[in-house]
Amino acid sequence: EVGVALDLSHANTKTTADGIAASKKPVLITHAGCRAVYMHPRSKEDRELKALAEKGGVIGIYMLPFLTGPSKQPMLKDFLQHLDHAVKVCGEDHVGIGSDVPFLEVGEVEFGILKHKTEERKAAGIAAPGEDRPAYIPDLNTERKLELVTDALLKRGYKSAAVEKILGGNFKRVLADIWSA
Repeated sequence: EVGVALDLSHANTKTTADGIAASKKPVLITHAGCRAVYMHPRSKEDRELKALAEKGGVIGIYMLPFLTGPSKQPMLKDFLQHLDHAVKVCGEDHVGIGSDVPFLEVGEVEFGILKHKTEERKAAGIAAPGEDRPAYIPDLNTERKLELVTDALLKRGYKSAAVEKILGGNFKRVLADIWSA
């Protein structure tokens, strides 16, 4: 009623289901992965993705270490596995690029800051499993990351219109819907 965008990225399974059911507007999961691809507590189950899509919402796939198991640093191909799965479950109108990552290159200074924040989170007992790796995807660690994702999606057979939706069009649409009178 007041135009608040409900983001369920950090919500558990029950809260996610309750939030989707209770909202009169589409809801967001701005940054998560797919549990069907890799089981991580910060990722979402297929039933949550389907309910989100049925309500008109959008999930953004994040570029964080939670896309793969603890012994493997995620790369572009791992990100694309989650994105492809989300598109199969939700449809191209309900998937986007997750926030929660720097869109510029993570250099030594930024890496030091991220590492320090991770150590603080571990010490406070609030770090997620998998926070022991760099909080970015090495082969996307460039200010051209969205260009690389675009090229990869087109090579995978995504149409230009679908790529535009995934790169931001879906979030633009859903936020306009949420914030409309």
